[in-house]
Amino acid sequence: MAVNTTAWEATLQTKLNDTTLTSKDMLLVGKTLEATTGNIAVSDVNTAGATQVAAVNSIATSTFKTVGGTSILGSGNIESLPAGGSTGQVVTNTGSGTGGWADAATPAITGIGWLEYNHASGTLVGLYGIANYGTGRAQLPFNHVRDPHSIFASAGSNVFTVSSTGAYHLEGHGVGHNHLHHTGMYLYNNTDNKFVGKPNAAFTGVENFASVVVGYVSADDPVGTQAPEASWLETGKTYSVRWSVEQTSNGISASTSFLRADYSYNGVTQQNCLMRAVITKLGGY
Repeated sequence: MAVNTTAWEATLQTKLNDTTLTSKDMLLVGKTLEATTGNIAVSDVNTAGATQVAAVNSIATSTFKTVGGTSILGSGNIESLPAGGSTGQVVTNTGSGTGGWADAATPAITGIGWLEYNHASGTLVGLYGIANYGTGRAQLPFNHVRDPHSIFASAGSNVFTVSSTGAYHLEGHGVGHNHLHHTGMYLYNNTDNKFVGKPNAAFTGVENFASVVVGYVSADDPVGTQAPEASWLETGKTYSVRWSVEQTSNGISASTSFLRADYSYNGVTQQNCLMRAVITKLGGY
């Protein structure tokens, strides 16, 4: 029996908006739709629904891949990873489209730390009172250590050890006044009582000589800075920062108190950095 759509419109709308329909109500709605449309039976809807469910299952089986428990949608073949590989390796593009295992790239710098001597009070403008001026291989003190990448195995009492053997880069800054001929700062092997040799050309071992900068600083140029230098450091050895200087330094005049190590301004007190050694671990060596 055909049903007039206009006559049933209000009733259908009410039924469709009702979220508490009974089974009988649902059947009436379905029958009304069937009668209204004519060529769609309730059984046709069921059949069409089953067909769509089968299609969705087919897509999920052929398109969704599981990697590490996570489903990934895509059209490529990603159900397997390259066989083999070693600990620490990563999958990389080999150019063949299949991928392969390779060692992870090593950064050029793997860590940096620095040792410095900050003078908190008084008139010192150089290291003369704490570093044995006038001698060779004077060991420089430090009272602050910064080691965010743990390149030092230990650091204290003016000596340090390293966490791994390899090539390191030293850039040092030492302060003096009226000191004459001097070397730049360098690293010294306290364990074996010798200079630290520089790395060989391939950075795979150590040379039997150290390359230390030598210079002259007058009273008008109170700062001596070490040009960057590479050093080969080993685990199990104790090292120190040193330089060699001919003459002592002077202190700061009371008339220039703004240069003193206890000078305070707006709640912050300056500390005079008399020595800073920045040590960088070079990657891959």
